[in-house]
Amino acid sequence: MGDECGQSTGGSPAYSDRKAFDWNALETGFATQTTQFIAFLSSFRKRRSDLLQKRNFLKEENIYWYESDQTPPRWEDPSCKFLAMRLKADIDEVNQPGDESSHSRGDLFVAFNAADHSETVVLPPPPEGMGWRCWSTQLFHSQVFSLLMVSPSLSKWWVYLHMNEVYIVVLYLKACNFVS
Repeated sequence: MGDECGQSTGGSPAYSDRKAFDWNALETGFATQTTQFIAFLSSFRKRRSDLLQKRNFLKEENIYWYESDQTPPRWEDPSCKFLAMRLKADIDEVNQPGDESSHSRGDLFVAFNAADHSETVVLPPPPEGMGWRCWSTQLFHSQVFSLLMVSPSLSKWWVYLHMNEVYIVVLYLKACNFVS
């Protein structure tokens, strides 16, 4: 257990381990980055409400689970420390005319690497006219996340996922400009 400023109780939920919140810690780089990260996730959830705030559960056919090489996950293997998922947007909800946020209505791919080594992740190929936009939790020092535009000229779409890193990858229309 810990707080937004990295003060940890070592995983103990006991009340006797609780410390007073150190308000000065909010001025540290870690606290600033954590606040920016949480603000980004909140904004992202709102922008991608088509996938992340649905009134109904996602359909099973719209959720895909992967290993780093696009094979199915090894659910029974306790040594497996990597998991990726792709949330596929409903066709009838993607790019509605007149929807000012329609440029962000593509699929969502999230990769988690909890291993103590890096992984090369193969991204699913994007549909024609679309590309991937990536954010990484390892590189968010300057603008919460570093932004990668993955080149459509690559024969395989892949990213290098460092240990203990999360990638958020979103399909986008290539003709659109984005504001983070």
